[in-house]
Amino acid sequence: MEDRRLRCLASVDTSPAKNETKDGAGLLQGEVFLGAHGRFTERMSANPSFIEELLRRVPDLRPIYDEHLRDNDTLLPHVFMGDVARFAIAEADNPRSRPAVAAVLEYLEDGLRTGADEVNELIVVSFVENLIGETTALKALTPLMGQHLKTEVERICE
Repeated sequence: MEDRRLRCLASVDTSPAKNETKDGAGLLQGEVFLGAHGRFTERMSANPSFIEELLRRVPDLRPIYDEHLRDNDTLLPHVFMGDVARFAIAEADNPRSRPAVAAVLEYLEDGLRTGADEVNELIVVSFVENLIGETTALKALTPLMGQHLKTEVERICE
């Protein structure tokens, strides 16, 4: 099997381990081993584009994204999608936020229906799994969801 590695940044608050160095921003640089089919590389390329389009469709998420970048110095798609889930949970019952929440859920539905595997994983792992135990929010959010998103919520959250 071919040895594939990808240099990446990880926001970790530990001292550098063997074969790791700190970059100029104080983040640890290390290596991530990829699977035999290089799937991690594929995930790295589709998720930022997916998030860029989400921000275009839902401008209300821009302040959350800006804070995410300040906190992490880079886009961490799975962490940001958790932020999006927390936004949806917090705003589920707010009538003024309903259009933005509905737009988020509509875009996630599109992602599940037509997106690449890595986009599906991003949505399921980092959005849907953050809804576990959020019974009150789910009562408000579920009617706004498309069938694919509802199916994932039912599979994971019940």
